[in-house]
Amino acid sequence: MAKDTRERDVMDFRASARQLVGEVGEITAGSANEQNLRYGIEGALERKCSVLAIPWTPYQLDRAVRDEEGGIGFVDVVHGAIIIEYEPPHCFNEGRSAARVQHAKDQAVDYAVCMAREEGRPVGEYILIVWDGIHIAFGDIPDGKARWERLQPFDQGSAERLLRLLHEQGRPLVHPAILRQLIGPNSNIGAELIPALFRAIRVAIPTKGRTQTKTTLLYKEWRRLFGQAVGIQTEKLAAYLATQSRQHAECYCEDIPAYLFALHTYIAVVAKIVAAMALPNVARDVGDPTTPLQQRIQALESGRLFADAGITNMLTGDFFSWYADDASWQAMEAPFRNLIVSLSGVSFDLARKQPDSVRDLFKGIYEVFVPRELRRKHTV
Repeated sequence: MAKDTRERDVMDFRASARQLVGEVGEITAGSANEQNLRYGIEGALERKCSVLAIPWTPYQLDRAVRDEEGGIGFVDVVHGAIIIEYEPPHCFNEGRSAARVQHAKDQAVDYAVCMAREEGRPVGEYILIVWDGIHIAFGDIPDGKARWERLQPFDQGSAERLLRLLHEQGRPLVHPAILRQLIGPNSNIGAELIPALFRAIRVAIPTKGRTQTKTTLLYKEWRRLFGQAVGIQTEKLAAYLATQSRQHAECYCEDIPAYLFALHTYIAVVAKIVAAMALPNVARDVGDPTTPLQQRIQALESGRLFADAGITNMLTGDFFSWYADDASWQAMEAPFRNLIVSLSGVSFDLARKQPDSVRDLFKGIYEVFVPRELRRKHTV
């Protein structure tokens, strides 16, 4: 049975690689410039990854990265540990092609250094690719020095190699910037879940004749302890709330404390899910779709999931667990499921990150999820 599975796997990759070579040839012939080529080939790669069940993380084109001096550059494409520097169609065949190829290689190396600083992955793990649609070259940076293979035609062998690399190393390593792009407050996930949390909090706020719930008690205690900071209003806060209200189709200005409680609940949930997904060999997997979602969430928020992994007192004194058994859970369930599913294409193998990057991960989540002007006066 295992042999049959391996043989099917080999056949599937070979067939997809053969189709990819044909598609890339057509795309290259029909592309007027580098941008057309890049978007066309990336679309073909995404289709092949779908067929081969290779996770595909969106938002990896034109990735903004900072260099050591703080300047911003844009990586053509990043797929986990794979950096692709595209060049205009056929340009490696033209005059002065050696200079063009070398420039592309230098760019790929520079981007790998920037990505290593952002992701926390050792720079030696990155696979570098330069590609003009017709020719392709693979490289890496062992011991801090770039090493490149010869430029070769994009053929069956190189196509299959590329698909294998995407399968094995195409998942981004968890870091704050990728989380902001995938599930930050301005993402589709954030625009779905934060309003749901906000509405649940407002429903739970006690009115005459309504029984106080766990949500009510935690919200009231949070406001008692942090009410002074929550009550401060600035022009920057008002502008931010107006923008968020438009993006989320929810009028947060009507109840600023409820919005801030919802936002901080969202950040806390993300941090706890990231921590849970990073646990090795857990008995309960928060991302396991065969277990009902609410059971997974309750195992997360009760601390059982962490206790099973030998981590105690993980969630002591947590204000932000209220949603797990709130009466509005049913309205929040689909957004929570989408949140977890959206993280399935990310690697949470913290052992592959530099120690300082691991230490800064959760601090970084807060910093990229909350604008600087809000962090000064509304930290809770």
